[in-house]
Amino acid sequence: MTSWVEDHGSIEAISPVDATVIRLDIRAPGVTRSIRPGQFVMLRPTESPWLPRAMAPVNWNKTQGVLSFYVRILGPGTQFFQHLAPGASILVTGPLGQPILLDHGPWALIGRGVGATPLLPIAQVLAQQGEEVRTYLSARTRNLVIEPHAFQSSGSVYLHTDATHLGGLVTDSFVAHLQAGWRPRQVLVSGSHRLRQVVWEQSHRWPFHAAVFVEEKMACGLGWCKGCAIGRHWQLLCIEGPTLSLDEVMSS
Repeated sequence: MTSWVEDHGSIEAISPVDATVIRLDIRAPGVTRSIRPGQFVMLRPTESPWLPRAMAPVNWNKTQGVLSFYVRILGPGTQFFQHLAPGASILVTGPLGQPILLDHGPWALIGRGVGATPLLPIAQVLAQQGEEVRTYLSARTRNLVIEPHAFQSSGSVYLHTDATHLGGLVTDSFVAHLQAGWRPRQVLVSGSHRLRQVVWEQSHRWPFHAAVFVEEKMACGLGWCKGCAIGRHWQLLCIEGPTLSLDEVMSS
């Protein structure tokens, strides 16, 4: 199990993306100094009556001790985040989960909406290592595609929005590239069960290793409650994940 700390952090900035998504910048130097790609944290505003929320940062600044997140507003718990102001106190527990093992590529990263946030730190480290990275991003609208310019600095990016690709999925581009002869060695998908299903089906047709960054509700994130067991071997997502073999998750 990775070591973690409880950081009494504060909101540096909060900005709306649209009516359903906000960006949070949180100062939490104790967590920031040791977090690695593929890990997540538990967030709970000090005054919140709700359980903490598991979230993966889209990026971090170790010098400033700041983590950045995109939060989709779905219910009372996430609505509480929407009403925070700069300076508000927030408990940040982490880093949690296992860092992702960044083997040699080529890599395909496939994500949708705010579910794509954990992919950006992974793309950036892979690019620094000299690996080929192709990123496939989708969202309901163009402004909800997370950090496309940052992804583009790490490799080729293929964008898909519901408004411009009626009835299709961003995995249509991924499959077309496979059929044209491109051969990724590693594929990581996050943020959509439909995308997860397509990648799993393709993994039985083409020779790549498929993994999934699993987004599930967690009560503690620390392995205490045992509520996030998943897969055919009932692995604890917060301890052995959040990235797991796609076959392990889909075959359960």
